[in-house]
Amino acid sequence: MKPGAGGVLVVAQAAPDLSTAYARVGREVAVQLSNYRPVHLIGCHGNVASEFTLAEDELRVPVHPYPWSYFDPGHMNQLAKTINAELCLYIGDAWPFARKLVMAAQEMPWIIHAPIDHVPLIGAEKVLAENVAKWAAPTKWAADEIPGSKGVYVQHGVSTALTDSAAAVGTREDACKRLGWDPNVTRFLSVGGNVGDRKNLAGLIRAWKDAELKDSELVLWCYPTRDDSNPDGMDLIGAATEMGITNIRFPDPYTVSVGYSDYDLGIVYKACDALMQVSKTEGFGIPIAEAQAIGIPAIVPRYAPFLEVAGVRDINDPLTIELGAWELMQLLGTAWMPTPYHKSIVQVLRHFKNHGIEPEEMKRRQSHSDRYQWSIAAVKLNKVIAAILATKDLEIINEPIVAALE
Repeated sequence: MKPGAGGVLVVAQAAPDLSTAYARVGREVAVQLSNYRPVHLIGCHGNVASEFTLAEDELRVPVHPYPWSYFDPGHMNQLAKTINAELCLYIGDAWPFARKLVMAAQEMPWIIHAPIDHVPLIGAEKVLAENVAKWAAPTKWAADEIPGSKGVYVQHGVSTALTDSAAAVGTREDACKRLGWDPNVTRFLSVGGNVGDRKNLAGLIRAWKDAELKDSELVLWCYPTRDDSNPDGMDLIGAATEMGITNIRFPDPYTVSVGYSDYDLGIVYKACDALMQVSKTEGFGIPIAEAQAIGIPAIVPRYAPFLEVAGVRDINDPLTIELGAWELMQLLGTAWMPTPYHKSIVQVLRHFKNHGIEPEEMKRRQSHSDRYQWSIAAVKLNKVIAAILATKDLEIINEPIVAALE
């Protein structure tokens, strides 16, 4: 990378070889953005140092060997200067690292591409928004909440490897045959992590039990249990077993832990009939766009980010889930998250089993998913980066502002 070339260091919360959402965002953004300017990507996790190759040997990605909890912005600035990058693009959670990000932005321009899953913003987020170069939010709902002129809408995307595999495998029956699954079963899919209760997987298992659907299967595509490699995870296999549920399918834990490719995941989507996104909150919900790009509908809560990404026009759509109680989000204090109503989840499961979705509505939703492309995200980010580097209009952060984040 040559000095003055407008190079970017992408700082991602997860290593690109993992299956998590931030791993995917960092990986896809780095690949697409490299079409416009020099890009390096740092992915952080607790494993040994390694190097990951993207884009057919064109983009080599260093994987940094420390847990994200030890993320150090000063170190990232130093790395950026070493490789002559002029700007850092941060991909990860915003509020837990707000103070560190504000401090990092004192030395060089930082753009944060971070989701917002609650409104209004808490104090630390408002200070962060005021003092980074730009905050790129993946939903219009979130971008509108960012104060001043610092917010910009930059959506997430759907992996082309995922949609390519779904198209290549053929029909749903072909995908089932490929996986060794019975094609004469209605399948509901959930894709996510099993750490914490935000994904509401325990609630989904309970609703699945009460729905009592015949000739149906719930596919929970996540790490399914708690063990030494996933000590904070929920024992979903144990919960299903204790409740006497036999029609739940889990992936092999090892396969998930080492990273399940987008190509293989596309076949899993294709073999299912509907996606169950029953999370309490999401900053975007990549599986929603992925499922509908492949041609299966997303069943989502009646809440702003879900409805926007799914392209739901009517809040009373029969494939939406009513909201129950609201509770304070853990660690955020003044932010709230809604809980999908248990009885509504049961009702929606039964409704879809009996009625499915109208072909024209599915066609419209699939068309809506076309706007979620990583190439579009890269074009938007590149324009933002070009404008920032052209002006270098970055305010110096003073000590009282940093102190306000403590």
